[in-house]
Amino acid sequence: MTFCTKNHDLYFGDVIDGRMELSEIGDYALRCIEKIPEINDNVAVPEFVVMQNHVHMIFIIDNPIEWPDDERLPQCDSPTAPG
Repeated sequence: MTFCTKNHDLYFGDVIDGRMELSEIGDYALRCIEKIPEINDNVAVPEFVVMQNHVHMIFIIDNPIEWPDDERLPQCDSPTAPG
């Protein structure tokens, strides 16, 4: 999943000498991501990267749902591109 900052503002830090240097806000984002598995027992974040104006994360959600045989998952209408 990728999260971007509003207006792509560079809140999370900057790349200096080829290395990401986190700002105070970027460090806060990093600490929040690291706490996700502590807060949610069934969610893991095995890979993530905080960039200047966005965060990439892989979530693993281990929460099987038992559905009765006679029920189907809710269906969503797929969005259509403007013509």
